[in-house]
Amino acid sequence: MREVRLHRRIGDVQARGDVGFDAPRSTMRRDVAILKALGASTPALVRDAVGQALVVLLVGVGIGLTAILGALADGALPSSSAP
Repeated sequence: MREVRLHRRIGDVQARGDVGFDAPRSTMRRDVAILKALGASTPALVRDAVGQALVVLLVGVGIGLTAILGALADGALPSSSAP
C-alpha cells in the first residue's frame, strides 16, 4: 500500500514539476480550519482575507509610486555637490 502511495505522489510531482506547490495551500487550509473550529464566522474570515490583500496592495502601490516618482525626479533637483 505504501508503495502505491509513493508512486502516486511521484506521479503528482512529475505532473506539476515541483514538490513544494501544495505546502502554502495546505498551510492556509489548516489555518482556516483552525479558525473555523475556534468559532470564526465565514464573513469574519473573508474580511480578514480582504484586509490582508488590501494591505499588500497598498504596500505594492506605494513601492511602485516611489520608484516611478524617484525615476522622474532624478534630474529635477539641483545637485548640492557642484562647486
